[in-house]
Amino acid sequence: MHAGTTRPTPAADKRPKFVEVALPLPLRQTFTYSIPENSRNAIKIGARLQVPFGTRQLTGYAVALHDDLTKELGLDESSIKEFNQLEDLEPLLTDEIISLTQWAAGYYSSSWGEMLKASLPAGINATSEQVAEITEQGLAELSSGVGRKTQRLKLLQFLKENGATGISELKEKFGASRTSRATNELLKLGQVVKTMKPAARKVKPRLRKAVRLSAAYRGLSQTKRLTMKQEAIIELLRNESGVTLHAEFIKRPGVSASSVTTLAKRGFLEFYTAEVFRDPLSNTGIPEIKKLQLTDEQADVLSKLQG
Repeated sequence: MHAGTTRPTPAADKRPKFVEVALPLPLRQTFTYSIPENSRNAIKIGARLQVPFGTRQLTGYAVALHDDLTKELGLDESSIKEFNQLEDLEPLLTDEIISLTQWAAGYYSSSWGEMLKASLPAGINATSEQVAEITEQGLAELSSGVGRKTQRLKLLQFLKENGATGISELKEKFGASRTSRATNELLKLGQVVKTMKPAARKVKPRLRKAVRLSAAYRGLSQTKRLTMKQEAIIELLRNESGVTLHAEFIKRPGVSASSVTTLAKRGFLEFYTAEVFRDPLSNTGIPEIKKLQLTDEQADVLSKLQG
């Protein structure tokens, strides 16, 4: 463990063996983990990692890579744990974000890891959950216990049928106290093991109502008459590329919600649900640059600089 420093780049002919990680905790230091053999070619600065931290598993951020442990780090290689999982092959954090948050953390005497977490969209950081999984001993116990109806056997049967399951899900199904008691007993007997795994992502896609021409609209155009307004709407959609959002489409000149609905009922158009890219800068505008009027002194300096 050591305070955050500048981020050295590993030598080109060496694969990094250690990664310096900033954690989203109120701590003004980073932590060093060893890199598993299968991740040494893939890991990059700015990637997220699942790392063990005490009894928990946390999402941390790779802020430096090391070929070896220098004396300045003051660390013994035998005491360093491996990280559990590499979350990103292509880092979400850019060099600019890493440098800016490192500076801000030092300036405001705050946690670098918490600033890195805050720089990413809410919900994108993976959390972890504790899961239970049946072992070979558990399967043997289940086979020998046919006919019995104990809480432990019910739990083993569920794990056999459903695979590794979150402890929280087991508590919802079997009751909190019963699950805790049975799980602890099964752990002692070696019939169940507990591990940590990343929880499901919380970031959900943004879904919007969209409109498009139906597959049958060409044939219908030959058999059903359209008004000039309806033909104009169809022509607009024919010239569209990409997703046409319903809310934006009905705001266009000559287009109304009732006309679009009528065309959909007649089979010319169809509504569908489209996933829309989240753009946090979509509603921002570039401020107008006003022409600056130089003072006489400024104009004189500029003239001299321009030769």
